[in-house]
Amino acid sequence: MAMNQPTNVSSVGSEHTSCQLTEKSYVAGTAVPPSTTDNSGLPNPLCQRAVTLVALSIEEKLRPREEEKLPLYKDSRRRLVFVGILIAWFFKGFDDSVISMKSTPDKASTIVPALSRQFDALDLIAWFSAAYFFPQACLAIGFGRLAAVANIRMLVVIDGMFLIVGSILCIIANSAAVFILGRAITGLGIALGFPLCATILISITSPDERLLYMAGCVGVDAMSLAFGSLLGGFFETNIDYRWVFALTIFGAVMSMVFIYPFQQPARPSDHLSAWQHFCRFDFLGFGLFLVCSVCVLLALQMATQNGRWNSTPVIVLFAVATVALPIFILQQRTHPHPDNRLLPRGIFSRDMSLLLGFGFFTMFAMYGVYYYLSTYFQSVHGLSSFDTGVCLLAFFITSGVASLATGVSTEFVTYANTIILTGVTLALVGSAVLTTLDQNTSRLKASLLTMISGFGFGTAQTLAVVFSQSWVAEHLQPLTVSIALMMQLLGGTLGLVLGGSLLNMRVRAGLQHLRGSLSEAQMTDIAQGSLPPEVLETLPAPVTVEVYTIMAQAVQNIFYTATGAVAVALFLAVCMRWHRIKTNA
Repeated sequence: MAMNQPTNVSSVGSEHTSCQLTEKSYVAGTAVPPSTTDNSGLPNPLCQRAVTLVALSIEEKLRPREEEKLPLYKDSRRRLVFVGILIAWFFKGFDDSVISMKSTPDKASTIVPALSRQFDALDLIAWFSAAYFFPQACLAIGFGRLAAVANIRMLVVIDGMFLIVGSILCIIANSAAVFILGRAITGLGIALGFPLCATILISITSPDERLLYMAGCVGVDAMSLAFGSLLGGFFETNIDYRWVFALTIFGAVMSMVFIYPFQQPARPSDHLSAWQHFCRFDFLGFGLFLVCSVCVLLALQMATQNGRWNSTPVIVLFAVATVALPIFILQQRTHPHPDNRLLPRGIFSRDMSLLLGFGFFTMFAMYGVYYYLSTYFQSVHGLSSFDTGVCLLAFFITSGVASLATGVSTEFVTYANTIILTGVTLALVGSAVLTTLDQNTSRLKASLLTMISGFGFGTAQTLAVVFSQSWVAEHLQPLTVSIALMMQLLGGTLGLVLGGSLLNMRVRAGLQHLRGSLSEAQMTDIAQGSLPPEVLETLPAPVTVEVYTIMAQAVQNIFYTATGAVAVALFLAVCMRWHRIKTNA
């Protein structure tokens, strides 16, 4: 049956009982199936049969091939594609942690010291990471909508080119501006890679096995954070930092090679032209969302960098965001075609909104914990970047193992809420335990205590991504995963930025009574979380001990903030209705 050829059925002896249905209109959802009754209100068997035949024909065409019904591990082609997805997630985590978010280089945890020496641009150090994270937080939704309609293979190549070009710019950069541009382009590649991986993973897995494989990807991402921190510190100390970006190029090429065999299944919108897809895209909604998110992130970045929350640029940016947000919400609610808006109809149910908020606050706390654990080990215990990475291995490995265990548990646990509540409770306990760390806590004890929060966050961070796709209609699943990832990234970015601001303020306040023993430059360095050896060598021993105490108390305050964020996530989890993991359970 041709896709555009209508099916006509007329009842014998009656000119008033006829029905017409096209496969194109049925698939696109632009036509309502004809009435299956005649003028007298009685059932018309011929019309009913026509509708049934067309529906069965369409379902047969869109049904996956028989071999795709096999479990993923039994299909060599899909298994190869999944390996490519794992490679992409691994190098995404590596790229996340290889450059620190610190604004000072003296005791940064990765390759920032080498970058500072190379470019002599201390005032721009914070933008090395901001340029990378901002595109991900702002563009993931737009790219998610694109991945739902565009050719996946073409997008995989474009994504790889973003990563390769961005990394090459970072390698050849002879100025901070070029390096920041390279990091921004790399961030674009990561932002596009999020929805691509989600779309592909959903296509190559069945609903029953999807949770396990998705949790595996998140677990690989968590463990790759440790790899990036350790390898970045090793390269910064022993080899040229540019090798870090050469590894990113290698990862991009390998993921493209493995993912390219992916065979894209038929989609209901495939019959539409590129112009029709263009006209259906919600450019106004995307523009409003972009303005709001960019303004908020820029304002937070500027306020944290200069410590002036009442500066004119910061106030203006917050004001623009405050105006853009309600306009965006109103525009989405009044959109004439709810299925075509940026956030289509069917995503934000009560429980789905709670789950996305749960992911936001969980990652807000997790990023604050793992990043400022690095500050704790360096600025309170005086460890090198590599030794700090070793101390954090317990946190990252436990987090990765917990993500994998979460995926396995979905095979045995009936209700998703059981896993959600367990994970967030462990994260809450772990964050609260970290508030006990001080300058007298041994390195071994501190490292072991991080395992509680690592297991809790490893479980909790997986949940919003894993369960978001299973709580919406099938055609919304890839976009929903993209939104869940974006919400987590946005929460994590805010946790880092606000944590840095809190650290600076608390340290500055604690140093006030040492003003006679410290110069203004020394106080600025210490307030930014930096304790360079040349500063410590000039201080009397009592002052040095006092500085360590102040730093420990400042980091404790960040852990208190993280504990509060996890408590909010727990509250949201309690408010969710109980959902079965499998509908046939």
